[in-house]
Amino acid sequence: MRLRDTEILYKRPNIEGEGRIELHPLGSNVRGNWCSTGACYTRVRAMTPAEGTHFLFNLAIHLIIRDGFNPMTVHNTFSEIEEYRSGLSCDAPIPEHLKKVFAVEVEENPACLVI
Repeated sequence: MRLRDTEILYKRPNIEGEGRIELHPLGSNVRGNWCSTGACYTRVRAMTPAEGTHFLFNLAIHLIIRDGFNPMTVHNTFSEIEEYRSGLSCDAPIPEHLKKVFAVEVEENPACLVI
């Protein structure tokens, strides 16, 4: 997924749960009591890939520190977004559901093979 095409929806953790983060295609019209960011804002859709990477890492820290999300929940969810993956080190843990995607990206990026 590309950031410019992805709505990021989340429900903040509370005493009874860890909260939820979901990614949806732009215009999916998900209903409910969600906080939203990402492609639902025109300024995000206009970002360069580097700006998108910065935006996602900044958002990840806010979700973890400000809202109390589990860091691996944020990482595993955001790993589906191309701009987030492009900012990770080659030895970052790979979410199980994305191992095939990451394997292709590493093969196409020889710099990741040198550690």
